[in-house]
Amino acid sequence: MKKNFGQLYKETYISILSKTMNFIRTFYILAYNLYGFYWFYKIVVDPKTQCDWEAYALWFFAMTAQLFFTMDVHKANKDIDMREYMKQNLPKSK
Repeated sequence: MKKNFGQLYKETYISILSKTMNFIRTFYILAYNLYGFYWFYKIVVDPKTQCDWEAYALWFFAMTAQLFFTMDVHKANKDIDMREYMKQNLPKSK
């Protein structure tokens, strides 16, 4: 069975969208981790900032949340099957 233009467009759109979202998530994760290291430097090394235990706790919980977000994104990217996604979420072509 030949694929018509609508089917090819849907497959291309979903493929490009998933790759774009993957890139955005990866960029966000890397940027947030870089910011986390800078934040840790400001808490521990920089003598100008006087930090108490709340700053350490805030940093720890923010980095832990980022870790769980990263694990969830990694699992979601493995679970996605584009053909199944198209069958479930897009209207059937006539």
